[in-house]
Amino acid sequence: MSSLSPVQASASRTAQTTFSLALVRRVAQLSDNSTVVLSPLGILAALALVMSGAGGATQAALAETLFGSSQDSAASATGFADQLRQLLQPDSPEDGNPILHLATGMWMDHSFALAPAFANQARTLYQAEVARLPLAGPDAASTINSWVQQHTAGLIAEIVSAEVLAAPLLKVVLVNAVYFQARWASEFDPGDTQPGLFRRADGTAQPADLMRQVSREIGYLAGDGWQAVRLRYDGYPSDFSMLVFVPDEPSGLPAFLTTLNATSWDSWHAALKYPAQQLEVELTLPRFRIEWNGDLAPYLQQMGLTAPFAPTADFTAMGFQAGGGAIEQVIHKTFLAVDEQGTEAAAVTAIMWMGSASDTAPLRRVTVKADSPFFYAIVDDQSGSLLFAGTVGDLT
Repeated sequence: MSSLSPVQASASRTAQTTFSLALVRRVAQLSDNSTVVLSPLGILAALALVMSGAGGATQAALAETLFGSSQDSAASATGFADQLRQLLQPDSPEDGNPILHLATGMWMDHSFALAPAFANQARTLYQAEVARLPLAGPDAASTINSWVQQHTAGLIAEIVSAEVLAAPLLKVVLVNAVYFQARWASEFDPGDTQPGLFRRADGTAQPADLMRQVSREIGYLAGDGWQAVRLRYDGYPSDFSMLVFVPDEPSGLPAFLTTLNATSWDSWHAALKYPAQQLEVELTLPRFRIEWNGDLAPYLQQMGLTAPFAPTADFTAMGFQAGGGAIEQVIHKTFLAVDEQGTEAAAVTAIMWMGSASDTAPLRRVTVKADSPFFYAIVDDQSGSLLFAGTVGDLT
């Protein structure tokens, strides 16, 4: 397979960031819930495999949306698979190192013949587990959900139900799972955590456990109407961190989200990773545990990615007849917990196809209080990949 040039690889990563931020922004703006957690990494990994099974205009639309170019989708798929291999850590790292685990499974109904070339590509590029399963059978849901539990350390128990799998035209279910666990490089002292209030955008407030820390290890950046911090996770050679952007006003998150794009993100990320000046940061951050689930298909279509969902979708490379396969749902389910020790997160994406049927100067101290709605992202500081990202507008 061909590979991307350095210029093409850079453009591909910019496109991935553009897609990731646009999707998080779209869901946060249109969702009924002010608190959102997505895994752009997991969604990209699932859709990249979808692209490998597409043809014609469907493949071109996926390649353009995910990687910024429809010229060489095979090279984009290979490049992204290589990117994943560099990013992922061993499943059993040394004590204290972060865990980042990604797995892909694909199940096809007994009435559908998956194209051997596509199955081989799924196994080779993404180490996907490919198996035949009577999707309407009594054990199908438990089989897929047991796989999900295994690959998310039990944080996500179910992604499909027997009722969903019983749809008569359902032919293929692709599931991607991501699990992340890491400790802060500079942990919060539980003794400093105090009860307080988290101020919602509508002017109300809710009880919260507010963690506090004063540290020179926290990156800091001030923007137009917001403050941001970078909290590093412990472990080497991994280079993960959480970035938290807190608008000055509790109602300021929607306006901040409109400024999120690949250019601003790269600039802010670099400024937080390589601060021009060392500061002593006094940080207040709530301890929280949140879950989210929903169908991403409407959001993806609103972003312009309509071809894979249309009756004319081309998935002949997977084994569907021309015009005989279209994506019905892109179910995404997530979990995120942040406490004094660190972060644990998991995400599952299920895609379902229906057949046709500085020096010695004294340090200046800054104070950041994330006790009102904020945007956050867990990122790989080397590649810039967004593992998890979302908004916190409510702690319940």
